[in-house]
Amino acid sequence: MLQKRLKRVKALAQSSSISNEEKRDFEQFMSVDYMSSEHSVSEDNTHGEEDQSSGDEDGPKRKVLCRRPLTWRSENLTSLFSRLDRKYKKRLSQRSESMMIKRRDGPPSERKAPDDAPQFALL
Repeated sequence: MLQKRLKRVKALAQSSSISNEEKRDFEQFMSVDYMSSEHSVSEDNTHGEEDQSSGDEDGPKRKVLCRRPLTWRSENLTSLFSRLDRKYKKRLSQRSESMMIKRRDGPPSERKAPDDAPQFALL
């Protein structure tokens, strides 16, 4: 999650479409408290199912990151993070982009919102 935070901080700082005032407002959300958890899983390349350690090693496996969305996070904040992620990805070289680990959504996170979370961040 720290890498994700650093990428978003960099994208926010470099963004020319977000005003300096908005950047200052959004800085408070650039902490792991507001970012969804991710964990690595192995998937079968043909079926896309999570490896349940069944001992079945017939097919090739690939690593993916399973995102656990925060159920309390507002659509506005989720949209901001998506926007920053796209901005960061847009600046990557083709080789760097191809080396990124694929992500997919998993079950919702059970983490609670920070006690001091502003209304903008909450549903």
